[in-house]
Amino acid sequence: MNSKKIKAKEFLTNNGKSVAQIVALPEKGMLRLYIAWENEPAAKDGFMGFFKSRILVDRITTEAIEQTKNFGVDIAHLPECQKIFKALF
Repeated sequence: MNSKKIKAKEFLTNNGKSVAQIVALPEKGMLRLYIAWENEPAAKDGFMGFFKSRILVDRITTEAIEQTKNFGVDIAHLPECQKIFKALF
């Protein structure tokens, strides 16, 4: 995971995983999920990893969020990361 330092200090933590933001953008009539998350210790230090879903979904579900967190495409190094998660930087 390529984590980046963020300015935002607010995130939710559950089972040791912290989520700062979830974004759902329309794509081909469905949704692409983008999630900023990190393990709790790194999140407390101000770092987050940034991922997009590998597949399009028709609705936001816990399963889709977990799938994106665990198997999503790391976008921290891409310009789209700063655009999508600009509120965190």
